[in-house]
Amino acid sequence: MKREASLEEKLKNAETQMPGVWDQLKPYDFGSRSYSSFHAGAIQDLEYVETEKYQVVAAKWDEHYYGGRGGIEWSEWVSIHYREKGSREIKQTKTERIETRNRYDAREDKKHLWPYNFVKIEVLESDQVKVSWADENGETLSEVEYTIKLE
Repeated sequence: MKREASLEEKLKNAETQMPGVWDQLKPYDFGSRSYSSFHAGAIQDLEYVETEKYQVVAAKWDEHYYGGRGGIEWSEWVSIHYREKGSREIKQTKTERIETRNRYDAREDKKHLWPYNFVKIEVLESDQVKVSWADENGETLSEVEYTIKLE
């Protein structure tokens, strides 16, 4: 699922369509790099769609956790930001975080998920979408597909 537009262009479009969503999509970091732990997260990809009732942004996140003597852990998930058309309030929900790289034992890594750096979103009903992790060809795995009820 190669990007037709750059991530920056997608972010600008999402903010144009849904003003205020950028505040929920900013990269973050916290902790201390020189001491025990540090978290850093940023979006890898995002998509915008509209249903009959809602405007929806789905963002694929990647977080790295640097912890003391344990190495680096990678976690990934999708956040879904939505609002009813005509409303200003943006609601948010998230899928489960999946640890794709174990900080202690490489045998625990979920390497089969590493190529899935994109997000795909499908409208199912006026108040329901399906979000999936996708690879560069747009292929998804049922293991990382989620049906989200917007309410």
